[in-house]
Amino acid sequence: MDGMKRKRGRPKLSEEEKNRRAQKRKLNRNDDAWDAKFQSLPDSASPSVELSWIRSHPAMLRLARFREMDKDTRVILEVDDITPSHGEAPSKAAVTMLQHWSNNPDDFHKNLLAEQRKATKIDADGSIVDNVEESQEIKDIDALIASIAGAIEDMELVDG
Repeated sequence: MDGMKRKRGRPKLSEEEKNRRAQKRKLNRNDDAWDAKFQSLPDSASPSVELSWIRSHPAMLRLARFREMDKDTRVILEVDDITPSHGEAPSKAAVTMLQHWSNNPDDFHKNLLAEQRKATKIDADGSIVDNVEESQEIKDIDALIASIAGAIEDMELVDG
């Protein structure tokens, strides 16, 4: 070979290619962390707990904070969004709903206000009264407490 040494191994990568590959590895690590955290959550939780978590999540404000926004601008949740400062996500369902509602905050708040209006009534004196109906869970708990109280009353006290 006319005095030229032949290089062996992989060809030298450009800085641009190195950066692209490093970014891809970082994204893969982030995806793995996201998947692991998401899989550790229960499938669902109480609807009121999920709704409260979504309502107070900082991601609900992100879309409004983009300075240059067009119709294709989207909020994409990160692994840190599953455990924000106001508490860990209550369920996979809550994270999924947050991903949707963080990109549609106006619709979320309209629906929330409509539900709040349904849950209130105006008293004869004009004051607003919560018209919170008991859930089935509360009714079951009340029934259990009543049965325990009845059983205690039926018990005979035994002097030792």
